Amino acid sequence: MFPIKLETDNKYVVQTPAIAIKIFEELAKINQGKNSKLVVVYLPIYSDYYLNESSFWRQYLQAELEKRNIIYIDLIAEFRKRMPNEQVETAFLGGNGHYSVSGNEFIANVLYEKLLSLPEVAVILQQYN
Repeated sequence: MFPIKLETDNKYVVQTPAIAIKIFEELAKINQGKNSKLVVVYLPIYSDYYLNESSFWRQYLQAELEKRNIIYIDLIAEFRKRMPNEQVETAFLGGNGHYSVSGNEFIANVLYEKLLSLPEVAVILQQYN
């Protein structure tokens, strides 16, 4: 069950958390069949630097994916800690979504470090070095 009540009468929105978990379960099965490992990554958006609006969703994902042995990486803590305040604006291409070149570079580097810190993923990545 999702940790907060979703403030909507839209049955499709209310079902979203359960549907998302089912999708991740299916993706994990597909990956297992290919002898690969599913890694779910939460990529921060602009507002994640300043606000905690996504914290319930992220905590839910972490708990549910952990129960299913699915690797979950949340980059928000690193984003807040390592991205200088004056660079946040230029890390995005206006609005709240797409990263700029510098934003992509920052996120790619942080994600790569996180992936290397996971033994089951590091073994795979080191084959390409």
